[in-house]
Amino acid sequence: MKSKFSTLVSAAVLAVCAGAYASAQCSVSYAPNFSLWEDLSADSTNIYTSVGLDGSGTMTLNGQCDLPYIYHTALLWNSVGSASSGWAQFGQFCPDCYVSVEQDEELAYDPTQTYTFAYDGEMDCNIGGTFFDDGGAAGIGLHRTTYRAYSAGSSCQFVPACPAGTTAVCGASSYSSPTPCQGPWLNVLYIGVTYKSGGKTQCYAAGPNIWSGTQGTCD
Repeated sequence: MKSKFSTLVSAAVLAVCAGAYASAQCSVSYAPNFSLWEDLSADSTNIYTSVGLDGSGTMTLNGQCDLPYIYHTALLWNSVGSASSGWAQFGQFCPDCYVSVEQDEELAYDPTQTYTFAYDGEMDCNIGGTFFDDGGAAGIGLHRTTYRAYSAGSSCQFVPACPAGTTAVCGASSYSSPTPCQGPWLNVLYIGVTYKSGGKTQCYAAGPNIWSGTQGTCD
């Protein structure tokens, strides 16, 4: 995401900010180029979420400038369910410095529950205030799909085989593996993520996949 702001710094503003003043007006332009990213995964007990902010900017001064000390601060918000460390604050970065920061959280989950993953990132200037702000939220649910495994020579074919009254939310309609089957049933754990802005659930394999001699469930 790119934006640009331009500020005229007057002698009065400089006097307030730095106890000094400029003999003439100074034009300050800053072109930031920052982006926010999020990531998540899960295992058999925990959900793991990460939020990161990367980027840099270019400051240009025109005129006779007598600026106070300028620095930028990065802030990240990462919460999943009840797990949150609040706003994490990073550094005092120079305006032209490259910034790369990350905040991680984890939550022991109940597979029958749905959790909210909220994320946000800001870049703040001690003089100009917030100049980058991005974020969002998603619903996270843990879903299980059981597959019937069929041997096909040296490979293994998988077809969803949900018990009566259950429906698979995540998982392929069928797929194959080049390795032999290790049992009649394969139970797979998925993370289902529904981003608030899109509404469509995206599924990611969470693992571990569990071979079983009995049929599992779908939910």
